[in-house]
Amino acid sequence: MNRAQTRFADLVYGKHTIHVPTQAEIEQMDVERQRRDPRVQAMGEAFGIQEKDVPIVVYAHQCARTGDPVPTTIYTADREFAGFDPKEHFENIRLEYVDCTGPGE
Repeated sequence: MNRAQTRFADLVYGKHTIHVPTQAEIEQMDVERQRRDPRVQAMGEAFGIQEKDVPIVVYAHQCARTGDPVPTTIYTADREFAGFDPKEHFENIRLEYVDCTGPGE
């Protein structure tokens, strides 16, 4: 797992400003409660994504600024989530798949 995390960091390093939740925000998250929230379930169904990915899209939407010349990009190593096209729903968010497997893996 550490190798995949390192590879992911290497691949996105140097990209446009990266926004991540603070440690305090992460500690305050109740992921299971969020996944059970009917609004999250509805958004997941509407977007065709898993409930676990809905907060990521919401956070990207909060970071995106209309008129910003650089779109907010979600980087993911999750192949299934990478099939989601945020441009169908949001004008200034894109999603980029990051292959964290090393050569020959």
